[in-house]
Amino acid sequence: LLEEQEEISTQAVEPDPSLLDEPGTELDDDFEETTLTSRQKIWIGVSVISSFLLFFVLLFPLDIIIRKLLQNPETGMQADFTSLNLNAFGSDDIQGFQFRAGSFAISSPQVESTVSWIGLMKDDLEGTVTLNGPFDLQAGDVGLQGQKALLKLGLPDSMQQPASTWVGDIELELQGVTFTALPSAIPLPLSPSDLKVSQGRIRMGFDGGGVNFEGSSLQTNLFNIRLTGRGTIRGPLAAMQLNGRICLRPVSDLQQENPAIYDFYTAFGGTGGGELCFKLEGNLSSPKF
Repeated sequence: LLEEQEEISTQAVEPDPSLLDEPGTELDDDFEETTLTSRQKIWIGVSVISSFLLFFVLLFPLDIIIRKLLQNPETGMQADFTSLNLNAFGSDDIQGFQFRAGSFAISSPQVESTVSWIGLMKDDLEGTVTLNGPFDLQAGDVGLQGQKALLKLGLPDSMQQPASTWVGDIELELQGVTFTALPSAIPLPLSPSDLKVSQGRIRMGFDGGGVNFEGSSLQTNLFNIRLTGRGTIRGPLAAMQLNGRICLRPVSDLQQENPAIYDFYTAFGGTGGGELCFKLEGNLSSPKF
């Protein structure tokens, strides 16, 4: 037995021929080389580019850039917000919104905006801002509070240009509004709580150095108020020189509803069914009646 085991151990062992092959000379039957067609290459390229753009939009800090664009003091208008939720397929949600142009300011805790953020980066300020929650508005020494407002912006190429070169318009529609402050120079015994605004529209049409207020009006429980005239811009928007008129037309039942107000109205030259107008002068930061 020992001799047989010794003979077996001394015999040369023939290696397995399959192990002598060069690695990689044969592919497993589960793999085979494939050449992509031109159409397949195009679809792969489109998929890669689309994925890159999608994640670029989702992850890129556009809100930082937009905040910087909206806070440029050289434009005469500034906007700010607490948080911004950008939506590529609908309105953007804005929390803690504030907008200021000279002595005109408006703020609301919750806002929806269709202003194009791509347009903002091209210096365009165009779109609609909807104030869905309670808002505060200040225009000179006039103060308003309301339940809903619509701010329409149409100012192309305005973000980096001085206000004296703007061509376009700003329009504000108001609903459910009450006054918190009235111009002290209007000689009528009115308190802010006396006036309730059912509907209002403030329009500023820019034409390259001037502003047209035509079309601005407020419908209240006592008077229908309209604003006419123009403003001239030579520097910042807050320094715009005013040359306009504010006209009050009493509602049909003012004499019965508020005899004291009606008596003051007629004493200063107003007539039943007619208008009582005041000159609007000074500048936007400090208007004079």
